[in-house]
Amino acid sequence: MTIFGAAGKSTLFRVGCIKAALTIVMASAGGHKYEWTPERRLLYSDAVKYSLANSMGIILTSMTTTSVVPAVLFGAATVMFCGPAWYKCFTGSSDFHKLMPFAGMCMITSWLALAFM
Repeated sequence: MTIFGAAGKSTLFRVGCIKAALTIVMASAGGHKYEWTPERRLLYSDAVKYSLANSMGIILTSMTTTSVVPAVLFGAATVMFCGPAWYKCFTGSSDFHKLMPFAGMCMITSWLALAFM
């Protein structure tokens, strides 16, 4: 899978930047939940860190390769890790926590794909 030309690269760059901006919005949304337990606040903070790291991965993908595979993996990792973590923090429910180990593998694979594609 490749990005076609400069327009595709700039689109992917914008997606990464918008995702980073949305991560900061999420950080703000959870940063004011003083009633949360320390464990919940730590989980939220970890999700924000990983989401921002994955955003940077998408931005780097736009600059270093013509393959969209790393960017897709970064996006999937965000959905499978940060989504369930944020859901648990806001709702108290662990309905989607089983996705989180797959997200870790996606994150590792995305960085390796970026290194070798």
